[in-house]
Amino acid sequence: MGRPTSHGREVTGTGRSVLGRGSFVGGSGGGNRNSYGRGGGGGRSPFSLLIVVVFVIISIATGKKSNILSSILGGLSSSTNSTNSTSSGTAPMISIPTLPSSIGSTAASSISGVGSAWSGVADNRGQLDTSVHESAREKFYRPTGGDSVTVMVYMCGTDLESKHGMATKDLIEMTKANISSNVNLLVYTGGTNTWQNSVVSSSNNEIYRIADGKMNKLADDNLNTSMTDPNTLVRFIDYCKNNFSANRYQLILWDHGGGSVTGYGYDEKNPNSGSMNLAKIKAAVAQTGIKYDFIGFDACLMATTETALALSDYADYLIASEETEPGTGWYYTNWLSNLSSNTAISTLDLGKKIVDDFIDESNRSARGQSTTLSLVDLAELKATVPSSLSSFARDTASYIENNEYSKVSYARTASREFAKSSNIDQVDLVNLVYNLEQNENDPTIQSILGAVKYNRTSSNMSNSYGLSIYFPYKKLSKVDRMVQTYGDIGMDSEYTKMIQQFATLQASGQIVGGGETTPANTVTGNYQGSTSGSFSAADIDSLIASLISGSLSSESLANIGLDTSSIGFLQNRNMSDETIRNYVLSNRLDASKLQWTDRYSTPKVHLSEEEWNMVSSIEENMLLDEGSGYIDMGLDNFFEFDENGDMLADTQRAWIAIDQQPVAYYHLSTTQNGDETVTIGRVPVILNGDRANLIIIFDGEHPNGYLAGANTDYKATQTETIAKNITDIVEGDRIQFIYAYYGYDGTYLDDYKLDEEYVVGKTAPKVSYVLVKDDNQITYKFTDIYNNSYWTPALKSK
Repeated sequence: MGRPTSHGREVTGTGRSVLGRGSFVGGSGGGNRNSYGRGGGGGRSPFSLLIVVVFVIISIATGKKSNILSSILGGLSSSTNSTNSTSSGTAPMISIPTLPSSIGSTAASSISGVGSAWSGVADNRGQLDTSVHESAREKFYRPTGGDSVTVMVYMCGTDLESKHGMATKDLIEMTKANISSNVNLLVYTGGTNTWQNSVVSSSNNEIYRIADGKMNKLADDNLNTSMTDPNTLVRFIDYCKNNFSANRYQLILWDHGGGSVTGYGYDEKNPNSGSMNLAKIKAAVAQTGIKYDFIGFDACLMATTETALALSDYADYLIASEETEPGTGWYYTNWLSNLSSNTAISTLDLGKKIVDDFIDESNRSARGQSTTLSLVDLAELKATVPSSLSSFARDTASYIENNEYSKVSYARTASREFAKSSNIDQVDLVNLVYNLEQNENDPTIQSILGAVKYNRTSSNMSNSYGLSIYFPYKKLSKVDRMVQTYGDIGMDSEYTKMIQQFATLQASGQIVGGGETTPANTVTGNYQGSTSGSFSAADIDSLIASLISGSLSSESLANIGLDTSSIGFLQNRNMSDETIRNYVLSNRLDASKLQWTDRYSTPKVHLSEEEWNMVSSIEENMLLDEGSGYIDMGLDNFFEFDENGDMLADTQRAWIAIDQQPVAYYHLSTTQNGDETVTIGRVPVILNGDRANLIIIFDGEHPNGYLAGANTDYKATQTETIAKNITDIVEGDRIQFIYAYYGYDGTYLDDYKLDEEYVVGKTAPKVSYVLVKDDNQITYKFTDIYNNSYWTPALKSK
């Protein structure tokens, strides 16, 4: 390919001096964020990368001395931009080089963090597939013309209700539906400390019937047990079956969801009861003896291949979301009315209505938040997916066994990942298979596309085809738990063996790599890179042998996120110790090479082509000197290369701000769709007293970025499920920005919190980039194919 067209960096706007509001900094309006601008990334890739970065220039008249964040901003000066600025304020043109063709498109996508929309496999959104595979079993539900329907909604209100009234809003939507006498709409309530209405009690779990616009209480569940206890779900279903028998049954589980590893539910009244995993859900559904028209999850992340296979013997269809759901959840009024007007409506038509209303309502009330919902034919999936998934797993295992682990690793990291910041290790299955095989006609791809009868997403989502799957990468400590679940639900044994094999080689690469989880060692000023490159073959052999035999010290295991209770997967592999040792020895990133050359002119990092092929991703980190330690400003995926393929350091020193307050920003995803690039990131905060993440989105309509909403950030001691997103940030919300904080010796100290809360006014908070003046350092986080992280030496501002 020829050299891509390059763009210059342009600085726009005029600085002005404004007194800060508390610890917040005033300044001029936001700059522009376009194409592959900050957060859009660069990368070593053979395809064109266009980087346009436009910054806000602001100057500070005064600020609180106690808060470095309110005093480190300033206008463009010769000291901070001496190599790039001109008298006109416009930087020289920057050329992005053609990169080695040996780095394929999948690897390039992984490194840059930029995904192409619907690459390789055609977009399947909005297309209702009414075909039926010839090998699929007959559907459980067969229309009779005079159908009676029992709709069961298992509504665990949890903090979604006590804090935000989300369950009450959905109950109101149900009461607005025109429910006929042939439809029994039954709701089991509980799991929350407070209901935001005057009807439902938080003292007991209760069963209601909704009809004629009212909620009529039918019974108390006097046992009042946790709603994540499968026996509670069984009691509700048995009650409905015994008292409201019908020839058509539908079950909806309403709450948080955590996907294949964690399963469904968080009961706020019983926080130590954990979630209901897939094995327990399957057992509960099986125990009742009902065959369902559909089972739906009005919860996050439950549209997984594992969920579908677990329920395939008990329901005709699954309706669920691959991604986290906005707080609005499903919209109930229309589809319940449609069902009442025609109780024999096909599940395909009814499911399409559920999906369409959810996406359309989310687009209206949860602007910009990523949404997905799919309708999956479980009868067809049961007939077609297991064999193709086995074949895919065997092929993938053969790549790992034949020294192509890196190929699998790149395919995994480049795939559409869901709830990315939560590290639940769920990726879209179609996208994963395509990234690995580069064949849209692959049997696994075709079987999944055939089973997904209807799929829609928000416009800012791509490569989300309707079903995800667990594939370990971020948290190897979950592999054993998932293997147990696979055994309980009857998951394909070939896939189980393959992920254990992948995890074994990854863990071996991690124990040898000796990477860092934080930039702590770089801030001391003495960091010279990891010593992993000096390990001899004997060292590597000894480390790997100790890991696989289970004799490695607890401290060493803890360094890679494992303990003695989570290493069972190491004993299930088809590779010898020697094969693993030889692969890791020949395929490792020597992190001692991550040094800056031309440090005092144009700092750059040089790696050989082979070394670049060991890099999985690159992210920029900024550290602010607070006076007694360093404030960590997060991770953005902005980087660029010169004509020699060397990575250049960022000389502009700009960072994300909200109402001109620099914030800790963490890039989540960037998707290029034609001429538009959509970037999503998060900002950790305390929101109205609770830990949360603000969601920031940059897209074609909002090139300067905007605050799309927030989601709750739970600690592991509360629940491993993922919260539905809060639908909006509203006037009166109290926000306290938080940052990781390190001492000068590199020790992590605590969260750094601003002194004063930011109270949202009538005008929505404004997102922009601000230019950081002095007292900062930048470093780059390099992640290798084993998910080891290494940090370059820090570069101080001039």
